[in-house]
Amino acid sequence: MIRKVARIHLGERLLVNSIINRFIKRGHKDFVGREIYQALHDIKKNRKRSITKLVNDFYINLRPAVQLKPRFASGLVYMLPAPIPLKKEYTMALTWFYKGVGQRLDLGLGKRIFNEFNDVLGKRGRAIGLKLDYYKQIVSNRVLLYRFKKKAKR
Repeated sequence: MIRKVARIHLGERLLVNSIINRFIKRGHKDFVGREIYQALHDIKKNRKRSITKLVNDFYINLRPAVQLKPRFASGLVYMLPAPIPLKKEYTMALTWFYKGVGQRLDLGLGKRIFNEFNDVLGKRGRAIGLKLDYYKQIVSNRVLLYRFKKKAKR
C-alpha cells in the first residue's frame, strides 16, 4: 500500500509559484515573490546546495505516502487509508507548509518562510508536525481495513 519514496525532479519554479499563489494578500504578488526568493537564497547560502536539490528534499520530506478516503457503510463514515495520487500528494504537502508558516510567530513573511523551510529540511517544524498528526489518524484507522476487504471472486 505504501509506495517507494523516489527522487522526484520537481521544478523549483513550479513549487515557488505555487507557494506565491498561496500567500498572495490583496494582489501583492511581487512582494510575496521577493520574500520567497530571498528566503530560498538565504537557505541556499546556509546549506551550500542548489535550490533545485533543496526544493526536492523539501518536497520529499513533506509529502504523504497514503491518504484517508471516506467509506460509507450502514450510516457511518469510515476513513480508510488508501494510495494517494501525485497531484493530491503535492497539494497536501503545500497545505501543511502553508499552515505551518501561518502558525509561526516570527515577524515578517520572509523570516517565517525561511524558518519553516529550514525546519522541513531538518525534518522538524510545524508542517512536519501536521504530517505526523495525519499519520496518527491513518494508523488509528488502519484497523478498520479488515471490515472492508473485498472478497475475491472465484
